[in-house]
Amino acid sequence: MAYRDYDPIRALHEVTHNDLFGGVNPPIIDCITFKQDPVLMDQCFKEMFGPEDDHYVYARFAHPNTEFLGCQISAIEDASWTCVVASGQAAMSTIIHALTDPGDGIVASNRLYGGTLNLLRSLKGITVHFADVTDLEALELAFTRGRPKMFIVEPVSNPSVVTANIPAIAALTKRFGVFSVADNTFTPLSILPLRLGMDAVVHSLTKYISGSSDGLGGSISLARGLPAETKVKIRKHVALHGPVLHYLFAATLSKRMAGLAGRLRES
Repeated sequence: MAYRDYDPIRALHEVTHNDLFGGVNPPIIDCITFKQDPVLMDQCFKEMFGPEDDHYVYARFAHPNTEFLGCQISAIEDASWTCVVASGQAAMSTIIHALTDPGDGIVASNRLYGGTLNLLRSLKGITVHFADVTDLEALELAFTRGRPKMFIVEPVSNPSVVTANIPAIAALTKRFGVFSVADNTFTPLSILPLRLGMDAVVHSLTKYISGSSDGLGGSISLARGLPAETKVKIRKHVALHGPVLHYLFAATLSKRMAGLAGRLRES
């Protein structure tokens, strides 16, 4: 399927949920712990069984409402899987810390959201090089010299509105074997970085997706075809460090997703 053949709004509306009573909105599962069978619990902790099988243990690991919101965000990004967390900053911090190690390098756009810039500057044991993403030759040189493990960019930067050539950048990262991350907070629905070749998309759900300035949220969406280990590392990091989005706000955001296209048109 070509890039322009994918309709994220239609894909969003095709995401379905299970409700015993046939409600049009997903039901709120008002608990953080779930009944356990000893055998299934053992399989869950061995990563043989889990939320993908509609099996839940504890909300810090996964919750039905956060998982459903993740399915909706996967639909608008054409992602294989989405992890929902407590803020956009938590999303960026999670993907960096889950997928890099001390001694690794990161190349990042020099036109990023201020919180991301400050986060990158605070990293210990990881070398960060900031580059002008509008200069592809300079970017290639940064990849050649630094041999980074990760690259971070915003398709349209917040707030400076610098546009990056995502297809060209994605091709460059693949040539060098660099894991690429796009912060798509500023451009949901209008740009689909995963379909343009990026490996992951991060959102601050606090902005367009929430649209009401009344709560924080973030997400990490993964491209199709990535190693299964990528998802496992992110799930483990969230379970260990706990940047979990509360399930009640996840349910609220799920209902607001239907109005996302209208909010973007009005902005």
